[in-house]
Order: sequence, then C-alpha cells, then structure tokens
Amino acid sequence: MTPPLNITLVIPAYNEERYLGRLLDSVEEAKKCYTGEVEVIVVDNGSTDKTLEVARGYPVRVAGEEKRCIASVRNRGGKMARGDLIAFCDADNLVDSRMFEELARVMSSGQYVGGAVRIKFERMSLGLAVTLAASNSLPWVVGGGGGFVFCTREAFEDVGGYDEDYYVREDADFLATLRYYAKHVGKSLAFIRSTHVVTSARKFDKHGDWILIRKVCFEPRLWGKQRHPQFAKELWYGH
Repeated sequence: MTPPLNITLVIPAYNEERYLGRLLDSVEEAKKCYTGEVEVIVVDNGSTDKTLEVARGYPVRVAGEEKRCIASVRNRGGKMARGDLIAFCDADNLVDSRMFEELARVMSSGQYVGGAVRIKFERMSLGLAVTLAASNSLPWVVGGGGGFVFCTREAFEDVGGYDEDYYVREDADFLATLRYYAKHVGKSLAFIRSTHVVTSARKFDKHGDWILIRKVCFEPRLWGKQRHPQFAKELWYGH
C-alpha cells in the first residue's frame, strides 16, 4: 500500500486573532480524519494584535514575513514546507473535515501538479452568488479558486513559487503558472469539488458584496502586475 502523502498547510496571517483560532480548530478536526502527517505553518505579516499568541496555542510552526505583499507571505511558508504537498489557506477560512483526505486521494493519482478546492461563503447574497459562481464554475478562465490553492512541493520549487510582483490576484497568477507547468510535464490541474472551504464575507461586509466583480470588470489594471495598488492595501491590510 502506498503511504499517505505528507501535507504542509501554509496560513498567511495579518491581524487574524478573530479568525485564526477557528481555522486552526477546523484544521485539527480534519487532521483526525487523515492518517498522514499534516504540518501547519502560520506566517505572520507584522500583526499588531494577538495573532501570534493565538497561533502559538496550537501545534503549528510560526514564521514571520516583513514585506507587505501576500505573495511574499505565501512564499515564506512554501519555502519552509516539509510536505510532499503544499496547500495555501486564507486565515478567515474553515476547512472541511475531509480536506486532507481528499487532497491526498486526488494527488496520489500522479495526474496533477496542483489545483484548488470548492469555496462556500458563510452568508449569501446576489453579489456573493455571482462571485461564487465565477470562482467555482470557471476557476481557470476567470482566475478564481483562491482561498485554498495547493501544489506538489516539486511544482512549487520548479515554478519559483508566487510572483511577488503581484499584490492582488496572486493566486490566479500562480494557478495560471501551474497550468502552464502542468502541460509541460504532461499533467494537469485538479479542481476538487468533493471537499471545500467556508470563507468569511468580511471583505464584502466592508467593501460591498459586488466588490470583486466590480473591480475585475471595471478596473482591468488589476489584471496586471502592480507595485503598490491601493486596492491591495485596502483588501489585505485595511488601509
């Protein structure tokens, strides 16, 4: 019998004391359903609240990243990862109890270099429904699938991780890079619908339920690389 994959879960965190504990609780429950090893790395991005205190209350590795760029934070954790498979999960998510079991099942086939999982919102509205449909139905076309992205450690190293010139849409760019890499090595990307993450609607609560659709449709500059877009500062750092 093939031994289970070792998985590393990387969690970027900036002022996440409200959400990090509940995510880590859900991770601990998912670990109970999986026979393989799950390493968890929380990468703090200069939090000024009790994020670090919360993280240290769980069996996780804690690291720090000074650069205020979400791609850099993800890369910091990815470079530390010991697992065969590296997953990147936003701190305001909850993971399904079958998450690691399903990741290992799909990736053990050897057909894929990485991919993403289905997303649910904690609440729903028309704007969120449209956003959700875009993310879950056409992930590779619209650049969705963010919130929980995964890849083999080999793929992460071969593509050089996330492009740190992207301050928004870094997940979409990473998935596009992985898709190109997958074709080169004769494999593909997986979009796993048999498990999911539940994500908070906090950014929509603050900026409006149509914020992502509006930004994508009416601000095409967000599709390219930018140095310090104001939108990224508002979205990730609250200013």
